[in-house]
Amino acid sequence: MREKGMELGEVAIWYALVVSVGMGGGIYVSGRLIDKFGPRKKSAYAIIPAISLLLALPFFLGFVWSNRWDVALLFLAVPTFLNSFFLSATLPSCRER
Repeated sequence: MREKGMELGEVAIWYALVVSVGMGGGIYVSGRLIDKFGPRKKSAYAIIPAISLLLALPFFLGFVWSNRWDVALLFLAVPTFLNSFFLSATLPSCRER
């Protein structure tokens, strides 16, 4: 709040929107990717989340280094989306046991 110049209410609303839309979208997209590539190659269950975490790193750095809160939230939306990719990969593997 101090660093980005936001009020507590703004942080709560905007962060909740970024997390809900980002995670929901990430789970949906990664589920589609796992459904497409998982049956052909079992390593897709590990490779897809690993690649998403590597892609998220520069956006985390942009989030930390940005001076404005609106730009910071845009940078945070991408890794929030990408960091939820592991959920679609882990749940089907638990179900198959």
